[in-house]
Amino acid sequence: MNEDLALADMFKAAAAAVPVSAVPMDAVMRRGRRIRRRRQALRSAAVAAALIVPFAGAGLSSTVFGRSTTSALPAVPAGTSVTPRVMAAGERLLFGRDHSMWLTARSVSVAAPDSVHDVHMSADEVPWGGISAAMTADPDGTLWAGIYRGPGRPARVTVVADGRTTTVLAATLPGGPDWIAFAAHERHVGHSASALTITVQAGDGTTLATLTKPPRT
Repeated sequence: MNEDLALADMFKAAAAAVPVSAVPMDAVMRRGRRIRRRRQALRSAAVAAALIVPFAGAGLSSTVFGRSTTSALPAVPAGTSVTPRVMAAGERLLFGRDHSMWLTARSVSVAAPDSVHDVHMSADEVPWGGISAAMTADPDGTLWAGIYRGPGRPARVTVVADGRTTTVLAATLPGGPDWIAFAAHERHVGHSASALTITVQAGDGTTLATLTKPPRT
């Protein structure tokens, strides 16, 4: 019995000698917040993907890449289109009601004010000589975004919805890449019922590509 007590005392002393580290609560909390943010981002992406309506087979997602400088385009009368603006990668252009668009080396991102209806498209997924576009509804109306990839020097992009021509923001990168991006926002247009025609023209008026979405019946 005395030997058992002595052995127990020895184990207690050995256990007491082992250093106990403090629980890293700050690190645990930071990791928990990161996990929650990732889960929230995934849920938002799933909702946005369900709301985006592609109509040219483009690979789309709700991913939004880094933002850089911001600049606003001058006001353009309704019913006209805008000659593609040469912009730096990451430069943000404003249009519509607090919408914005920016380019990377091979993609375009369009951000809506609520972040739920954001659009990202890759030029590499657009068929050569064609147009790919996405259409999504937001609380203020309909947002269109797309890419033309192909030959020629595009100078004009026109978006006509239900017979109405909307102001178009068109942009390209320095150096004359083989694609341009465009976006437009029209207020209070039901996206599920709108007939849509997108036309890309060269400077001499030659049509480089046309994409038509008939109205739903």
